[in-house]
Amino acid sequence: MERIAFIGAGPSTIGAALKLIDNKYDGEIIIFEKGNSLDNRLPSEVIEGFAGAGCFSDCKLSSSLTTGSVIPNLTQEELEKYEQEILDYFNRFSPDKLEWSHTSSFDTHTTNLTFDIHKTLHVGSDKGREIFHKMEKFITSQPNVRILFGAEVEDVVDIHDFSGFKHPFIVYYYSKENKWSIEVDKVIVATGQKNTLPGKLIKRFKLATTPRALQLGVRVVDEMNSQYEEIIKANYDFKFVKEYNYKNDVKVKVRTFCCNSGNAHVCAEKASEGFVCFNGHAYKVPDPNNHSVNYGIMCEVSGLKKYNSKEKQIELMKNINNKEHWAEDNFSNNDEVRPVRELLKGFKHLKGYYPKVVIDSLTDFVWELNKLVDLSKAKYLYPEVKLNEGKTIQTTKWESSLKGLYFIGDCNITRGIVKAFLSGLQVAEGLINAT
Repeated sequence: MERIAFIGAGPSTIGAALKLIDNKYDGEIIIFEKGNSLDNRLPSEVIEGFAGAGCFSDCKLSSSLTTGSVIPNLTQEELEKYEQEILDYFNRFSPDKLEWSHTSSFDTHTTNLTFDIHKTLHVGSDKGREIFHKMEKFITSQPNVRILFGAEVEDVVDIHDFSGFKHPFIVYYYSKENKWSIEVDKVIVATGQKNTLPGKLIKRFKLATTPRALQLGVRVVDEMNSQYEEIIKANYDFKFVKEYNYKNDVKVKVRTFCCNSGNAHVCAEKASEGFVCFNGHAYKVPDPNNHSVNYGIMCEVSGLKKYNSKEKQIELMKNINNKEHWAEDNFSNNDEVRPVRELLKGFKHLKGYYPKVVIDSLTDFVWELNKLVDLSKAKYLYPEVKLNEGKTIQTTKWESSLKGLYFIGDCNITRGIVKAFLSGLQVAEGLINAT
């Protein structure tokens, strides 16, 4: 019997598992997840656990060929097929019928910003958690599926060329402070953006990659007002975009993303690499005093070779955390994320920590956005970051140049739930067709 291992239990693995089950895949499926089941996963566990980082980020589904990154060779016709398939899966486990909607246009003629038009579906953190919880229960009920929670994969070893083994890979993992190993036929790495395992394997197996852009920006915290309400009415997860060209072929694409409104708040995420960054969330827990909105402004920088590697990006994040006034800018005390400074007047305080092209792009973008929504009381938490390894060059259906080793979801190409889920559906198709 074939045995496949998924490392990480986020949207990409969920999509793959559901499709494999529906197609009666008769091999053994083992899912390693370093976090917890949704039976006991806490909202403070913002990255790890079943359903991954998307579970508590207001569960926003946004889709177009460019939204959530560009997947090579994906056509509009194929995307629409996958969009319907993803919607069908969510509706299968949803208490209410969900429907895609197209974003409305929004007048940006007074600015140099573009308002992105795409399909969108705002599920919400609470309903999203309920849907993912039902997905988890369904997946774990299958006789050929095992999900190992609290199991952190330390390494994957290729044993194709060694005799005496039944399977070509060994997965080494920790569980309850004990080290274990298991042989498998195929390994699908789906750890998300902030895990270090993909980079380790890329270097170990000398896999061909292409660079990913440095993704660095800020998390905006502001009070909800009528201007925001108009924007959110057009698209809850609104995406304003502007591109900048600098010397030496350095290009920056700045975009808003990941809006949370209503009972919205920002969480400080303590990365395993030793730095703190920020992310936004929203829940339905009653809080009559919370009328805030938060969203990210992200700069995607290509051509800046100094930060092409994840190691250099981690070093940059640590330097930002060590900035003299970093804690004061982001916290009102040691426990609460509540910035005390208003930073609309530009980002000069980041000089020497953020790359200059990022500071310049952020400054200009914020002033353009200020023409549409009054940002005079907005606060900016930093860093908002997506760490990047290189994108593995695929042979077919997300397989790397090492036969049987795959990289799917946000650890490779995608951003967000839809494209990650789609990558899982595609890798499942390849596994099904190969049997």
